[in-house]
Amino acid sequence: MGVHTRYINGLGKSVTVAPETLVRVCAALGAPIARPEDAADALRAHRETAGAGLVPPVLVAWDGFLAPLAISADGPAQLQVHLEDGPVVSLLRAGAQFRVPLA
Repeated sequence: MGVHTRYINGLGKSVTVAPETLVRVCAALGAPIARPEDAADALRAHRETAGAGLVPPVLVAWDGFLAPLAISADGPAQLQVHLEDGPVVSLLRAGAQFRVPLA
């Protein structure tokens, strides 16, 4: 589901996320999970719907760069960028690509 199970903290120490925390994060993301034992079924359900061409509801652009995103050219799609200082910019679609409109 894109949830990290380990990370390096500010002191450079490797930290493993507790199973209960992962359950709560995945449930908050909409997974059908209430306890660690539900993880296999929840992951299976996620993988079945992951091929539907949907993109994550939130993507973060670090230092102004957004990683490439594969979007099916079929069907409608609308993307908006919510800038950290408040404005919202709607992106223009050209096939399977989106671009920022020229001012």
